[in-house]
Amino acid sequence: MSIYRKLNLERLKTLSEEVRRAIDNLSEYSEIPDTEILSNKTILNAVKYNFIVAIQATIDICHHIVARLAGRVPDEYGGCFLILKDMGCIDADYAIKLKSMAGFRNVLIHLYHEVDDTRVVRHLKEDLWVIEDFLKVVKNLIEKD
Repeated sequence: MSIYRKLNLERLKTLSEEVRRAIDNLSEYSEIPDTEILSNKTILNAVKYNFIVAIQATIDICHHIVARLAGRVPDEYGGCFLILKDMGCIDADYAIKLKSMAGFRNVLIHLYHEVDDTRVVRHLKEDLWVIEDFLKVVKNLIEKD
């Protein structure tokens, strides 16, 4: 059966657009000096929110793919990336990076009162590629069919 018949391409497109919008916003914020981000709660909160949106949509995309193509449901949010690795779609190092981003999302949502704002800025400056590259993985997976 064709991958197109297994996947809800409209859902993947909508979620990918959410990721893209959030990443575009985060890219703009990444141009702001660290000290300004850390001293401006409005910017800092916008960065956190856009990370939540981008990472959650990435997780939702992953869950859809592994459920439809591998017939599996992960035990935890970040586990879907390990299943994607098992499916041969991504390598182990990248799966761990994506799983780590899912963990970061959990901290932003569930332990928001304990978030280390310097960690938020570090992810903003160093790790946007992790989420951005996932969109390329999804695109390649669909086009491979």
